[in-house]
Amino acid sequence: MLEVMLSFLKNSFSLIILRLQEFILAPTQNPDMIWMLIPIVFTLIVMEFYFGRYKSERLGWGSATGNSLVLILISMDLLRNLYQNNNLSFLFMKLITYSDLATFVVFIVLAEGLLIFILDFLHLWPEFFAFRVSSFLVVNLLAYIGVTLIYSGIILDMATLAAVVIFFIIFSAVFFFARMLIPRAK
Repeated sequence: MLEVMLSFLKNSFSLIILRLQEFILAPTQNPDMIWMLIPIVFTLIVMEFYFGRYKSERLGWGSATGNSLVLILISMDLLRNLYQNNNLSFLFMKLITYSDLATFVVFIVLAEGLLIFILDFLHLWPEFFAFRVSSFLVVNLLAYIGVTLIYSGIILDMATLAAVVIFFIIFSAVFFFARMLIPRAK
């Protein structure tokens, strides 16, 4: 499996870079998505700086559960965006029979949100995992990725998947180092 991924990356490097550029520039070319991204990005930045300043504070079960709701609510808007011109009965019929990749992406975001919500709400997994998976960084980056993919219409293929993974890694690293530079509260 690793050999297949490395071969794909080597042969598709320029396409992955193109998808990464499309992904990063998507908000400038799709103004409708900006209204969903503003609260996501604002919350992400403020909370990352907060936990950078107050390094001894930890995410609690209540905040983790609340964070998971972000993915559920974002997926509702993504469904609205995909099917806004259809009536509700047509929507359900289409969701059951339609194998559209965009719908699949929305259901992945929804399933992630529901799973994380249930695990957090019922405290069914160790705090170590819960507080990392439910962190503001992870949840808001996943929300950003979902909004960008659905609103922008970027082709959903392996190059896009690779670009999304690279995007997630880059921005996780940026926020990790930014938190280290923030002066600790006295």
